[in-house]
Amino acid sequence: MLFPTYEFLGFFFLVFGIGIFLKQQVTAYKYFLVLASLVFYSFWSLKFLSLLVIDTIINYIILQSITRSQHKNFFFTLGLVINLLYLVFFKYENFFVDSLFEFLHLIHLQSHFQVLQIIAPVGISFYTFRIIAHLVDCYKNQLDCPPLLDYAVYVTYFPQIASGPIARAQEFYVQLNSREKYNYKIEYVIILIISGLFKKYTLSSFLFNFTQLPFSLPEQYSSFDLILAAVAYSCLIYVDFSGYSDLANAISSLLGFKPIPNFNMPYRSLSVQEFWRRWHISLSEWLRDYLYIPLGGNRKGQLRKYLNLMLTMVIGGFWHGAGVNFLIWGGLHGVGLIINHLWKDLGKIISAKNTIREEKEKNFSFREDKKNVFAELDGHSLRKSLENPHIYF
Repeated sequence: MLFPTYEFLGFFFLVFGIGIFLKQQVTAYKYFLVLASLVFYSFWSLKFLSLLVIDTIINYIILQSITRSQHKNFFFTLGLVINLLYLVFFKYENFFVDSLFEFLHLIHLQSHFQVLQIIAPVGISFYTFRIIAHLVDCYKNQLDCPPLLDYAVYVTYFPQIASGPIARAQEFYVQLNSREKYNYKIEYVIILIISGLFKKYTLSSFLFNFTQLPFSLPEQYSSFDLILAAVAYSCLIYVDFSGYSDLANAISSLLGFKPIPNFNMPYRSLSVQEFWRRWHISLSEWLRDYLYIPLGGNRKGQLRKYLNLMLTMVIGGFWHGAGVNFLIWGGLHGVGLIINHLWKDLGKIISAKNTIREEKEKNFSFREDKKNVFAELDGHSLRKSLENPHIYF
C-alpha cells in the first residue's frame, strides 16, 4: 500500500479516527499501532508479513539474551550475523548469483544449475537497519531491553517501515510511552502533505517523463541534452524521496510522533561533506554512528580515517541497491569525501604552521626587546656604580 493512493487514504482515515480516542491510553494505543502496522504491511504480501513477524520475534529474543546473559558478546555477534545474512539473502542473492553467472561466462564455463529469483520484502533495508541500531544500543548499555509490545511497535511502525526516516529507538520509546503525544500544528502538517504530494505527483512525474527518452536512446541526443537529463534525474531522485519523507512525517505527526528531518536542501551544499549532512539525514547519521565510528572513525590516524570513509560510503551505496552501479556510486562519494577531508586537513596543517611561525616571530621579537632593555639597564647600573661605588654593598 503506497501513501499517495485512495486505498491508503481510506486506511489512514480509519486509523486516525480510532487513534484519536486511544492516544491517551498508552497500552491500548500500542496494541492499536501494531495492528495497524501489520494490516498496512499485509497489503503488499502475507509472506512478507510473516517474515517481518518472525524477524521481529527472533531479534527480540536476541535482545533479551544480550541484556540478561553473561555471554552478551556472543549473542550480539549472533544478532549481527543473522540480520546481515537476512538482508544479504533477500536483497542481494540475485546480484551475487547473476555476478557468478557472468564470471563463469567470462571464463567460458557453462552453468547448468537453476537458481530461485528472490523478491526482497518491502522496506527490508530500513527495518533491518532499525533492528541493528537497537542491537548496538542495547549491547552498549545505552538502551534497556523494552517490552515485546514496544519493540514490535518500533520495528513495524508503518509510516516509516517502507522508506524511512530511520527513527532512533530511545527517542521513539519516550514518545510512545508518554500520554502527552506530539502536539502537532495542523497548518504544518497540511504544508507537509501538500509538499509531499506536489513533489511525488507533479514534479516527480514531469521529471520522469523528461529523462526517459534520453536515457533509453542516448545516441539520438546531444551532449547538452544528456547533461540536462542527468541533472533532471538528480532532481527526480530528490523530489521523489523527499516527497515521501514529507508524507511520512505528516502521517507520523498526526499519530503523535515528532517528525524526523530527513532532507535540508541538499543541492545547496558547497561540499560533499555538507551534502551528506543535508541528504537523507537519518541514514547519514545511522552510517556515521553505527558504521563509521565503530570502524574507528578518525581516532586511528589520517589514513585509517580515509579508509573508513571509503568503506562507509561503498557500503552505504550498496545498501541503496544491489548492483555494480551502486558500488561505483558509493565509491565516488567516498572519493569525494576523502578529497573534502584532505583539503580541510591540509588547511589545518597550513594554519597550524602559520600559527607556529607567528609564535616564533613573536618570541624572537620579545627576546630582542628583552636584550635591548637589559642592555639599557646594564648601562644605567654601570653609571650609578661609578658615581657611588658602595651602592651594591
